[in-house]
Amino acid sequence: MISAHGSLTGNSWGVFFDYPYSNVNEKLEAPFGGDWESASNHSTSLSFSDDFTAHIRHDIGNTTYFITIQREGIASIDELDGMHRHLLLPQKRDNVLNSTVTYSPLPTKAPSAEKIMGESVSWWQAYRDSGAFVDLTTTGNSS
Repeated sequence: MISAHGSLTGNSWGVFFDYPYSNVNEKLEAPFGGDWESASNHSTSLSFSDDFTAHIRHDIGNTTYFITIQREGIASIDELDGMHRHLLLPQKRDNVLNSTVTYSPLPTKAPSAEKIMGESVSWWQAYRDSGAFVDLTTTGNSS
């Protein structure tokens, strides 16, 4: 989930989605961030299922997966420079971006950022209440 409020004006900030080629022979080598020189070995395509939902399809070898970006409010997402790069920008006038991003084998509809935030609060509260969380904030030992 992405929830951001920018203090910059105009399209000075956004969220960048980048898809380098995954070379399986080097993926365990540090530092591996993908092969940026092999753009022709895979493909990405951008599509929209409605005004607020974008899908980025990534085909690499025999594998296809989708990144679904569910935007709230007005934002744009565009493909940049044919190198498997996409940029999500908030609306100029209010500079707020609330979006959810899902990764799946098929295009999907993601829940709203508000729903995820609400469920997250509930989940973490239940997690803490179940004893799986140790609160040391009231101890006198600062180390």
